[in-house]
Amino acid sequence: MNRTHRINISSIIKLSIIMLFILASFHIIRNVKEATAANTENNFICTSVKIDANDTLWSIAEEYYTGDYKDMNAYIKEIKKANNLKSDIIHSGSYLIIPHYTR
Repeated sequence: MNRTHRINISSIIKLSIIMLFILASFHIIRNVKEATAANTENNFICTSVKIDANDTLWSIAEEYYTGDYKDMNAYIKEIKKANNLKSDIIHSGSYLIIPHYTR
């Protein structure tokens, strides 16, 4: 019985070491990915776009959206802020300033 008890404790210790190694590996991989993403140099620019008859903020945003923004809704909020828009209504023939990143 004492030998069985030692084997179980030994197995538990080995399993714990393996689990710690796996967790440490995931942590390192995540940090490397974040550092790589942070070091990617993107240029921030603003482009003036003339609004066509069937354009919406969403359709215009789709053309310029990159992963530098949290999501499409956050990007549309940024476009609205840049143009001092209080609603999603835009008018054909007008111009919008479109902030975006280039690679």
